[in-house]
Amino acid sequence: MTRPQVLYAARRGAALKADAPDHALVEGGGSADLVFLTGNPLTDLAVRETPAAVISAVQFIGQDELLALREGAALYAQSLPKG
Repeated sequence: MTRPQVLYAARRGAALKADAPDHALVEGGGSADLVFLTGNPLTDLAVRETPAAVISAVQFIGQDELLALREGAALYAQSLPKG
């Protein structure tokens, strides 16, 4: 897959697969979550792994908070039963 195809699959393709066709659309009057990256995902897909910030549900989440959320999720995943 090309990089644009990967990004489409991760965004719009995932919304369609989840039977949520109104998600991942960019159009007037809609709500949006934004991910701020430090580089261009069309040339380096790895920049998606460490976003600089996120706006979700009208809440700004900075890089420190994102790192704390990631650490919390990793700890939770470790606590789950294996298998």
